[in-house]
Amino acid sequence: MKRRIIAVPVIVSLLGAIQAVAPVAAQAAPPTLSPSSRLLGWRGNQFAPAAVRGPQSCTPDSCDRFPFRVKLPLTFWNSRLGGVRVWIRWQSPQDDFDLYVYRRDKLVGSSPGDATSAGVFIRRAAPGDYEALVVPVNVVFPVLPSHPGYGAIARLEARPQTPKGVSVRYVPSRIAADCSRDVSGELLRWIARVPDHSTFVFGHNACYRIDGTLRIEDRWGLAFFGNEATFRAGTDGDQGRRHWWFLGGGDLVIRDMTVVGANPDAGVGDAAYRPDREFQHAFDLAGVQGALLDNLKARDVYGDFVYIGNDNRTEGNRWSSGITLQNSHFERNGRQGISICAAEDVLVRWNYLGQLRRATFDIEPALDHWGALNVRIMGNVTGPGRLLWFANGGVGSNVSDIRIANNTMIGVPGAVMRVIALDGAYRGPFLLEGNNFIVGGDPMASFTRTVGITVRNNLAWFDPAQLKTAVALHASSAVLVTGNAFPGAGTVLAADAESSNYVEYDNTT
Repeated sequence: MKRRIIAVPVIVSLLGAIQAVAPVAAQAAPPTLSPSSRLLGWRGNQFAPAAVRGPQSCTPDSCDRFPFRVKLPLTFWNSRLGGVRVWIRWQSPQDDFDLYVYRRDKLVGSSPGDATSAGVFIRRAAPGDYEALVVPVNVVFPVLPSHPGYGAIARLEARPQTPKGVSVRYVPSRIAADCSRDVSGELLRWIARVPDHSTFVFGHNACYRIDGTLRIEDRWGLAFFGNEATFRAGTDGDQGRRHWWFLGGGDLVIRDMTVVGANPDAGVGDAAYRPDREFQHAFDLAGVQGALLDNLKARDVYGDFVYIGNDNRTEGNRWSSGITLQNSHFERNGRQGISICAAEDVLVRWNYLGQLRRATFDIEPALDHWGALNVRIMGNVTGPGRLLWFANGGVGSNVSDIRIANNTMIGVPGAVMRVIALDGAYRGPFLLEGNNFIVGGDPMASFTRTVGITVRNNLAWFDPAQLKTAVALHASSAVLVTGNAFPGAGTVLAADAESSNYVEYDNTT
């Protein structure tokens, strides 16, 4: 008979803080997908080695049930395409989980597991109450109590219909759309001939081979509607290649497209990182003044999925500003997930990132005139990463007003968070709130020369055998740690002699 190592799943929704660790049936209202809350993440129970034949063999203690609600306006699907996607992933290909999704006890989708994943897509999902049922068909090896048996997401996927109007420009048919040859130059010449404040529409499900860089300079009001097209690198390229590179300009929209890099070893392994190709980002924004990146996908790149930095062609190296990245799926790379190096007013929400070679989120001002101001990382779901989940190194003190809220880990990274300002420089404030973490390093969060730290209402799972520290302070001050659940941690707060004005209360371990 199947035996639970942990009795209940851990659930975090976008709009709320941590849900209480309690049986799902005891929750008053399930987490909700809506136009303002488009991504849910949860972790499954840990199972001892055993097998369940199918839904008919499930008992209350042998299968996972995750209820969620879809709340949409009556006219939502009239103007948008898409649906609800439910997706699970686990680590060992020797294990096997099947996924079933019900609406009001009626089966609306199912998926047998492949090597390490299973997924269901419900097209134009009706509003109402749903339940995801995960059946552990075969579990070979037990896992640590602090690690998930599997990770899962439920996402509301919606995209606008193909734009129409006098300013809409459709990709010429002469540009090969089957990845049979490099069309980088042809695409750039087409884009250059079109005036600002226009919309580019690519072929539906087309494939464009881009061995070079799609470098877009000083353009305003352009919208790039991918129409589910893929932009694929056909050669290894060099360090200077980017896939999409926007320099200057602003009021841009980039949506509904996939970038596939040339990195055959992308992921958490040693070979994924290649210093000679590390700047091959999927999307690079340099000094852009306003941009929406929406419903994007990227995989197998040598560099970052998204890099947001400065325009070094301008006096003062103009930072990027007013950037929103949302509703996107990024998996397997060779460097950082999202890098923010010289930018202000940045919102990163409702994205999935997994199989990251270095940091998942990286704020790294490498020069003293770089930095990050008013950055919000909210409601994202993250899978496995090799190094830090959030890294903030570099130089200078231009890092302020950083809010990290309501994110969920379904895979294990290294340590969660490191903030390190150099001698004579101080950073902050930082707010860490309502997140659901799995701690893979010691301590969970470390702050060096940081002023104004709030860590509240988070849930972080630790390996109880290691007695790790939750929050560590080095020459930092004005610190509040409260309302957190740190099951398995050895110490809530540790501070050195140079730290001051810190307090912790109402935390549990």
